[in-house]
Amino acid sequence: MRIDQQYITKAEFQDGYDHTGRTRATIRGFIKYLLAYKQDQRKNNPERSSRAIS
Repeated sequence: MRIDQQYITKAEFQDGYDHTGRTRATIRGFIKYLLAYKQDQRKNNPERSSRAIS
C-alpha cells in the first residue's frame, strides 16, 4: 500500500478513501435508478419488454 511506503500522506489517503465512498454511493444510486426505470418500462410497455434484451 502506498501509505505504508510513505508515497502519500495519511491526509491524502483519507481524502482518496472518502472520495471512493462517495463514488461507490453515486454508482449504487445510478444502478438503482436504472433498475427502477427498467421495471417502469416493463409495466408501461409489456409487449415491448418481451422483446428487450435483459
